Amino acid sequence: MFRCQKCDKVVKPRLAAQKRVIKERVRDYPVRPYAKKEKKLEKGKYKWVWIEDKGGTGREIVQEISCCLECAAEFDKHSSTI
Repeated sequence: MFRCQKCDKVVKPRLAAQKRVIKERVRDYPVRPYAKKEKKLEKGKYKWVWIEDKGGTGREIVQEISCCLECAAEFDKHSSTI
């Protein structure tokens, strides 16, 4: 049970909250050497090898809300911010 952050009504128990993104921003991620390990097959044996994360540009969520099914459907229909 939770309160919808858009229409402010209480939602019945056992109904899942619908999350909707309100604000996003562009984010640059740096290169990370030795970020993760991966198994590679060399000479018939598996060996752990460190791999670097190339980084790059992505999107990051700044703000999201929990809303009821009706508000989520309306939000998806308009596909805009509240």
